Amino acid sequence: MRDGTNGPQAGSSGPSSNAARARWLAILAQAPKQVLKEAWGRLEAKPDYRLIRAPETGLALVRGRIGGVGQRFNIGEMSLCRCSLAVDDGQGGEVAGHGYVAGCDQDHALYVALFDGLMQLPPHGARLESDLIAPQEKTQADAKRQSVETAQASRVEFFTMVRGE
Repeated sequence: MRDGTNGPQAGSSGPSSNAARARWLAILAQAPKQVLKEAWGRLEAKPDYRLIRAPETGLALVRGRIGGVGQRFNIGEMSLCRCSLAVDDGQGGEVAGHGYVAGCDQDHALYVALFDGLMQLPPHGARLESDLIAPQEKTQADAKRQSVETAQASRVEFFTMVRGE
């Protein structure tokens, strides 16, 4: 069994494949569960999988920095679901898929783990990139852009006047 950390295709490694995996994991974790459920339903050949770690809910400590610099401090805790599974690669091996999502939705974490495993398999990866990942990335970018535009519309500029002496 491969551990799934080598990136999108068997035998590939390096920073670009890790960055690609981090990208699709972030997109999947922020995608609505219903979108992932529908994408799973549309798959023609669903591979077999076995749970390594069943979906479970827990807490994660959130840390931050003021302005992105300076010393870290603990903001608080947030609910988090995680799941790990092994997807059959069709050649007698397995690929590990992992899913982490904010909140308490265990099914969402399961779908993220399933698609993470499938994205690492060449027969599925390219099709899922074009049918699921890229459209979700665009939808999420559009929503973020709309949110920024809405916030910018209500932005207030402050300035300081220098006292003349």
